[in-house]
Amino acid sequence: MKKVKKENKRLIIIGVIIILVVIIAGVIVTRTREFKYRWGDQLLKSKNYEDALNIFNDLDDYKDSKNKLKEAKIGYNKEHTGTMLGLISWKYNNFVGNRGDTGARIFAINLEMHEPIDKLIDMNAIQGNNGIWFSIADGNGNYKIDKMPCGNYEVFIVSNNANGNYPEYSALNSVISKKEWLTIETINNKGYERSIKYYNNIQINENEETTLSYDFGFTKW
Repeated sequence: MKKVKKENKRLIIIGVIIILVVIIAGVIVTRTREFKYRWGDQLLKSKNYEDALNIFNDLDDYKDSKNKLKEAKIGYNKEHTGTMLGLISWKYNNFVGNRGDTGARIFAINLEMHEPIDKLIDMNAIQGNNGIWFSIADGNGNYKIDKMPCGNYEVFIVSNNANGNYPEYSALNSVISKKEWLTIETINNKGYERSIKYYNNIQINENEETTLSYDFGFTKW
């Protein structure tokens, strides 16, 4: 009987020790994560985005680390930029052939920086406002957008001459709102709905030129 009591007492002591170890380990981990969180926040405030990005990436879902991670990514990407350029064309007829699509509009929307809003896109806003960059094809159909933050973009190219080929909003895997889509859909309309080409994953890399050209071919009407 005494042996049983001693064994039970021993098991209770072991159990208490295990619980204490778990509690202490939890406190240490929590304090460590809290320290890392505060340190990462300081790095973010001092615009040391790369180190802050690494810390909040490790913290995963601790507090609002995911929001801090997004903020760090945006800050980092703004400091590391690239260029997108290309030629937009359409086919006038079989005799004349292809021509530059003068006046074509190019919208490049950063997938991490853009927040959909229930408003039309402000075409008078500065480049990068709400994660949107844009350009207009020149007299030869060429365009160029400089100083685009690195990252993934969705791109809309709106013809100024070809009509009739355009996606429906419901078919887009897009980050934009319906009102923002309305701006893109109608910006070059002159009695007809202009053709639109949509890309949903264009990568811009640091100090590199990304070429994105498109030929709309014949207009439908």
